[in-house]
Amino acid sequence: MFAMRSAPSNTEIAQICLVYLLEPSLYRELSEEEDLTEHPFARFAAKHWFHHYSNSNEGKSEIEPLVLRLFKDNPYSFAAWIGIHGIDQP
Repeated sequence: MFAMRSAPSNTEIAQICLVYLLEPSLYRELSEEEDLTEHPFARFAAKHWFHHYSNSNEGKSEIEPLVLRLFKDNPYSFAAWIGIHGIDQP
């Protein structure tokens, strides 16, 4: 009775994660303090947005502008994502 389809749910979660990662204050506060207490959703968003994007199927076209902003248009948000996720760590 109360069910959600997987693809639209993943689309919504991916969008939320990407918008969170694109928040300018996230990068500013990380560069000043290296502390995520003010951004409790940051680790989840950084680590899981791509999984939800990959599983969004037909919703990918809705998310792609946000992905482009993260990778291309906003170097500060990209750096914050890399730092939070730890992709640059061995």
